Amino acid sequence: EKARIIAEGAGAINLAAFKKLYQQKPERFKGKKVVLIICGGNIDINLVDRIIEKGLIHSYRKAHFSVTLNDKPGALNQLTRELSRLEANVLQIYHSRGDEQIALKDSQVNVTIECKNKEHLDYIASELLANFNVSWE
Repeated sequence: EKARIIAEGAGAINLAAFKKLYQQKPERFKGKKVVLIICGGNIDINLVDRIIEKGLIHSYRKAHFSVTLNDKPGALNQLTRELSRLEANVLQIYHSRGDEQIALKDSQVNVTIECKNKEHLDYIASELLANFNVSWE
């Protein structure tokens, strides 16, 4: 990710092997130059998209959650204002009122946010849990 290189799995296996060897005995490589050839940009773009999505979630830079709100004017605005205050970047939001599993007085909001790191996401989660009926995916 840091080098912005796209490689298929087989083209990056040597990097994975080196990482494992280095974790086992890092002194083996002290003072030595190591060269790894990474190749194979032959990867489906849809697969790359899924890999990036999983990577962002795994690194706590993207999260999905659902919020149950009272179905009244301003409820969704209150949620988005709170997300703005918490510096959470809203990537996607889906507001549903008609699902049979939702009470007539409620609405369901599915939200995807972008955040900075695990600490930022933990802060967002604690603030939302204190003020809203939230379930995290």
